[in-house]
Amino acid sequence: MKLATYNLKRIAQECKEKTKQKFYVLRFTFRDKRGFTLVELVIFLSIVVFVATLFSNGLSVYRDSQALSTSAETIVSAISTARVKTISSEGGEQFSVYFENGRAVVFSGTIFSGASSSDKEFKTENAVIISAINLAASPNTMVFQKIIGQTQNYGNIILSTKTDPNKRRTVFISKTGEVSRQ
Repeated sequence: MKLATYNLKRIAQECKEKTKQKFYVLRFTFRDKRGFTLVELVIFLSIVVFVATLFSNGLSVYRDSQALSTSAETIVSAISTARVKTISSEGGEQFSVYFENGRAVVFSGTIFSGASSSDKEFKTENAVIISAINLAASPNTMVFQKIIGQTQNYGNIILSTKTDPNKRRTVFISKTGEVSRQ
């Protein structure tokens, strides 16, 4: 009987040790496992795509805003250049600005005849269009009076982005020829 008890104890002890070893081996194998599961990769990639989408949308809004601001400054610069040249009577000439989509051209005289070597072109950003030209006396030309720099063609010019016409900047021109932007 003593032998049977001893054998049973020994078998139980061996089973216990083997069970411990199995769990230990399983635990060790699980912790030592290298790589990622497919589920982990899909979750990671989903998060990366989500963050990239948020970043690109924010970047696009910022880029459009900067393009509008830069283009408005370009239009203001063209108008100011023509006014200053007229006030200073550069070359004894009167200067004007011709507006069309994507550019403003400073030229001498009152009628725009096309490309001349003395014309100075101011281009807007590619993402921006001139959506409206609201001038009092002429649909797309602003003429300044010699010495005083006033204009009969006061009004406003509205710039917008090609992708979203609701994003706008407006350039205001007063009767005195002064320019401001909103």
